[in-house]
Amino acid sequence: MNISVVVPTYKRLHDLRRCLSALDQQTSLPYEVIVVARSSDFETLTYIHQWTAQKASYSRKLWIVTLPGQVHALVQGVEAATGDVVAFTDDDSAPSSNWLRNMAVHYQNPRVGGVGGRDILRNHPVLPLQRTVGKLTWYGKLIGNHHLGEGPPREVDVLKGVNMSFRTQLVQFSPFLRGTGGPETHNEVGVCLRVKRLGYALIYDPEVVVNHYAVARVDSEQRTQLSTRLVRHSAFNMQMSLLTWTPWHQKLSRLAFATLVGDKAYPGLARLGIAICRREIRVIKSFAPAQLGFLIAFMYWLFRAGSDNKRRASETPTPRHTVTTEDV
Repeated sequence: MNISVVVPTYKRLHDLRRCLSALDQQTSLPYEVIVVARSSDFETLTYIHQWTAQKASYSRKLWIVTLPGQVHALVQGVEAATGDVVAFTDDDSAPSSNWLRNMAVHYQNPRVGGVGGRDILRNHPVLPLQRTVGKLTWYGKLIGNHHLGEGPPREVDVLKGVNMSFRTQLVQFSPFLRGTGGPETHNEVGVCLRVKRLGYALIYDPEVVVNHYAVARVDSEQRTQLSTRLVRHSAFNMQMSLLTWTPWHQKLSRLAFATLVGDKAYPGLARLGIAICRREIRVIKSFAPAQLGFLIAFMYWLFRAGSDNKRRASETPTPRHTVTTEDV
């Protein structure tokens, strides 16, 4: 099983060095490592040119992009990948030594389309471990907890971007994702739900570990900073991904949940009421941009659905056949 590793990076050379060093120490080496860097990041480009010139037991590649945004970098990395599986991690992570070996075991099962695991947050307080990880409830609430997972490997609905992998031919990032120049939050949701829609299983294994340092972002709002634009874009990305790839009953449940209930990050009416009682200023300020992001996503989804129906109506009918994994 040949595994390509894609690492997007931008002006975090110290962290990138740590990440690449960890990949050098894998007990099962990657088939290739592809670093995707921007043309304006001269310091990183200089270092990576030197890194690719060094002798290694695997292929080292530099892929240069000119446009901002994490998704653009990820898409370009996938295009450059030639392995059977493509694994993604961030430049501020350091995969454990058995990361790729533990990941590869699961791909012996042809039904498995994606594998991910735990990202241990090194700069955060220690929290209780959780059994429920990466699950989408029937009413459309996405439960993360990828950094807190424990127990045996299990099937999940969504993996986390800092520690995820897929069979290369299955990877397709959504074209509608929005961001503020850096990571388009929740970009992994659509990829994962699409893979499941194709009939494959996603496996979360707590032994597939990366150490995640979650350092400051260079070209977008920070994780701890309340930005109404970031909340709006993040809510849009989440809502569009769920509306695109979930069945109809779950779409309707999601619309009701997002508006009437919500959660701490993207509050609906009920969560807003709780926040007012508790005087949770950050949650209160997130309500309007979150609901606006949901509304824009709903309108955009309706427009796309209508356009798709018109296109299908104008196409010449073709014989229908049953889709199998061999068709993918």
